[in-house]
Amino acid sequence: MKHRGTFFYFQVRLLTACLLVFYTHIAFSQQSLKQLTELRTQLAQNPSGTKEVDLLLKLSEYYLHKPGELTTDMDSAQLLLSQANSLNKELQYSKGTATALWLQGEIYHEQRQLEKARQMAERALSFSHKNKLAEQEADSYMSLASFYSISTEADLQRKITYYRQAVSLLESTQAKLKTAQSLQYLGDLYNVKDDYDSSLIYLHKSLKLFQESKHKEQQGIYSLLGYVYTQKGNYFLAFKYGLQAARISEDLHDTSPQMYTIYHRLAALYHLTHKDSVAYTYFSKAIKVAMTHRDTAAIIDIRFSQIFLLRKLHKSKESLAILLKLHKDYAPTDSTLLLNSCYAFANIYMDMKEYKKARLYTNKLLEYNKTTLNNVTINVYPFRTVTRLNFETKRFKDNYPYLKAYDQFLRYKFKDRGNLLADNELCWARTDSATGNYQSAFKHFQIYKEISDSIHSAENEKQLAALQLQYDLDNKEKDIQLLRKEGIIQNTAIQKEKVTKNIVIGGSVMLLLLLGLSYNRYRLKQHSNLQLQIKQAEINEQNELLKKLLSEKEWLLKEIHHRVKNNLQIVISLLNTQSAYLNNEDALQAIRNSQHRMYAMSLIHQKLYQSENMASIDMHWYIQELVLYMQECFSIHSKIHFILDTDSIQIDVVQAVPLGLIVNEAVTNTIKYAFPDQKRGEVRISLKTTSLSLCQLTIKDNGIGLPAGLDIENTESLGMSLMRGLTQQLGGTFQVNSQNGVALQITFEINRELGHGGEQPI
Repeated sequence: MKHRGTFFYFQVRLLTACLLVFYTHIAFSQQSLKQLTELRTQLAQNPSGTKEVDLLLKLSEYYLHKPGELTTDMDSAQLLLSQANSLNKELQYSKGTATALWLQGEIYHEQRQLEKARQMAERALSFSHKNKLAEQEADSYMSLASFYSISTEADLQRKITYYRQAVSLLESTQAKLKTAQSLQYLGDLYNVKDDYDSSLIYLHKSLKLFQESKHKEQQGIYSLLGYVYTQKGNYFLAFKYGLQAARISEDLHDTSPQMYTIYHRLAALYHLTHKDSVAYTYFSKAIKVAMTHRDTAAIIDIRFSQIFLLRKLHKSKESLAILLKLHKDYAPTDSTLLLNSCYAFANIYMDMKEYKKARLYTNKLLEYNKTTLNNVTINVYPFRTVTRLNFETKRFKDNYPYLKAYDQFLRYKFKDRGNLLADNELCWARTDSATGNYQSAFKHFQIYKEISDSIHSAENEKQLAALQLQYDLDNKEKDIQLLRKEGIIQNTAIQKEKVTKNIVIGGSVMLLLLLGLSYNRYRLKQHSNLQLQIKQAEINEQNELLKKLLSEKEWLLKEIHHRVKNNLQIVISLLNTQSAYLNNEDALQAIRNSQHRMYAMSLIHQKLYQSENMASIDMHWYIQELVLYMQECFSIHSKIHFILDTDSIQIDVVQAVPLGLIVNEAVTNTIKYAFPDQKRGEVRISLKTTSLSLCQLTIKDNGIGLPAGLDIENTESLGMSLMRGLTQQLGGTFQVNSQNGVALQITFEINRELGHGGEQPI
């Protein structure tokens, strides 16, 4: 029983808190030598007046925020500020005076003269407010906020209050870039406070201003948005913004310290979504940036994340070696890092079945944690590690206090993180089962399933609500039509009665005859109308029953596809678990190939239960997602370039399964054999309709081609045999060409009949 889900949350959390310092005055911290030259040129061209004051202050601020801590830079900043102050006295320039007061406070702050810095910031605030200088007043509020930390609730709230005042002032100015930076900082403060909804409001406002100001360096705001959406459990948007941050950074060749946070957050996100190979790649990128900047805290945090991931990949010895070297090189003394070390040592030794050593470190974890088990703010590491050790050493009853405390902790601190709650409920169910308390085990397992299926349940509720709405609308329409029919029948009856009266008046003899005839016809009509109404009622009842049966059938089909997809995913997971116990590379390769094939089938069933149309699949989107999955599995994003040219073709499940397996086999063979020795290449995948019912799939690469002398028609290759067999199942033709690479072409007739015979694959 291995509890590992929350570790990355706390590791990335540490880096997030450290990043706050980079947002303040970021525009001047990134000034280049070219910008400095431009400022000096402008100063030479404007030797007097208020423009000279503004330029002197900008130069002073440049030297103040210049990277590094050189005394000469601080002296230059003070000298330029003094020159600006001299001109201010002559010109009585209020904006320059307010900026100078604020800048003097910043210099004091940099020189660690904190009391003088605070006094100067308060003077700048008072002067700016008095002279209605909104931007300078906002700068003063942000300076005052810098005197408060984020380590206590009171300081954090005070910091947020000052920044909200600053943002309110900046929004009334034309300083879009500074407003965007302040909103980003404020959003991050709410993120630290765990108020993710408020954080997202300010971050999206910030992003909009960054885009309006056409500021290129937007990677920080995108990364932070991705991180907050990760905490909200919205992994789709987390990936969207996180990957955008990485793309912007790499396009701009960003080498600043924020790069290791961008990569670290992405790595943690890939880990949460079980894409561990991609996660390890991003961890490697993060550690490379951190080591370039010699940032010890970041190096230690990322190393711990790498250790954790190696454990998950069943590389216990490698993770232990990195942990021992980390202690040798850096000797962590901070309480949080010591807690991480004990957590890592305990779990690694449990992975290696050395439970006595693991027990030593779990005891240390409990010593570091001085709070009681009933305190919901208890640290997550001790009881997660202790419950695992108790389970593996069969001390099941000792787990209950920790499980209860962990449940309280999650429901108080992370109530939005359903995956963590589900994980703890599953652990509780296993512990109850091990102690023979099957009723409680079943109860906790039910809670686990309810939380796990909550997303799907919400979707079902939406679908049912939509069906109910459509049902109500149809019923109203039928009522209107029925009333119209009854009105027509009544009008007809009235007309007939008038005719009858006229006939009666026509003659006494004819009156009796016609009256009798009319009465007889009237009774027959009444009887006919009654029979028609009964038949209509029966038809309406049958229609409603058929609609209900159709609705239930559609729901059942969706549920079947959902279950089939889940079962295939379970088989994939079981194969993955089995592969950990195999040393034979051929067997491992066979298992991986089987996993890819099962995923190709699983993706089809996923598309079916997510789609309103359960009769067919849009192969355009299916092939895109399948190829993306293959890229991630083999980590070949930069090595092999895929060009997809696929029409939006609807194909039923009977043909979609073999077609998906053919694409899987062809792409797998191309990745493995077409580009040896890290050779770069290109793969084109085309799916087109050549006529009304014919469809043609083409997969072509520019790799090394098939081996010379290979008899394609008589080869015993499993992949080639499988593709030929699947082509026969499609009722199509199979062609392979090996000129300038390998080109595979399959032509088949699209089945347009929904009720065709044959066995439907699952």
